[in-house]
Amino acid sequence: AIGAMQCPPDPWTTLVGGGYLSERRKMTQPLMSLSRVRPSEQQRLMREFTAEKMPEVFQCANYLQGTDFALHLPTVNAIKRLWEAGGGVLDVPTRECPPVPEFPFPDTWIAEDAPEEERVAVVRWKRTAAKIYEERVKWRSKVREIGGFLRIARNSTPERFWLPVFCDTRGRWYYRGIVKPQGSDLSRATIPFARKQALGERGLFWLRVSIANHYGYDKARFEQRANWTIQNWPTIERALDAPEDFPGVWGTSAPWSMFAAAWELREALNSGSPETYRTGIAVHMDATCSGLQ
Repeated sequence: AIGAMQCPPDPWTTLVGGGYLSERRKMTQPLMSLSRVRPSEQQRLMREFTAEKMPEVFQCANYLQGTDFALHLPTVNAIKRLWEAGGGVLDVPTRECPPVPEFPFPDTWIAEDAPEEERVAVVRWKRTAAKIYEERVKWRSKVREIGGFLRIARNSTPERFWLPVFCDTRGRWYYRGIVKPQGSDLSRATIPFARKQALGERGLFWLRVSIANHYGYDKARFEQRANWTIQNWPTIERALDAPEDFPGVWGTSAPWSMFAAAWELREALNSGSPETYRTGIAVHMDATCSGLQ
């Protein structure tokens, strides 16, 4: 299942009973999993973890999953076109899973009896195979994400959907589903907020900052980042209608998030009234060091 809902999730009041609507999913996907907690502690947590005793925690959960998302169809359509053409461009995976290299020697090969050069060859093969294995894991994840938002696009109401949330035992929040804000660049770029807001007085500035951030120009001051986008805008704008023909334009950090933000910037500029142009694109900002906190 892709995990997206066409209606708001049920509110959380205890560890179970919220999120998805079906009873089976309610039981198998709680607000916080206790499977690794010892049984005596599970009972205590079930009693203490309630909206009555921890109101702010549950308000946060219900606020997060009450946020509705949409599909950014220009980005979805561009990724779909490259995927159907075979992929392998701009972080779109290839249609075929990367093959694992074959073992260089017969099945009867024994390390203890082999000469030094053959043992060295096997070590190199293992390193190459390990890298390919990592690539295959990432490939499968990206293919699942593409399949996820294409399935959402085929629904009768792809313009709005919701994602239930859960937290871990350290209090970190996550969205459920294949396509989610915490997924890869392919996911984040394709699901802006459904509730669009007017750009207002400073919206163009922050869209330009966002474009520079996604390109990888994210260590300079905000004004410098916005100016970088202004200086490179003619090239970026020309690349929007055929992003695969200009792979160098999109950087290596988050090409599809950059594409989506640039598309919205072009629409805003062409609208004749950028301040009143409404968009759901998120401008991502670096947080403080949450690990140390």
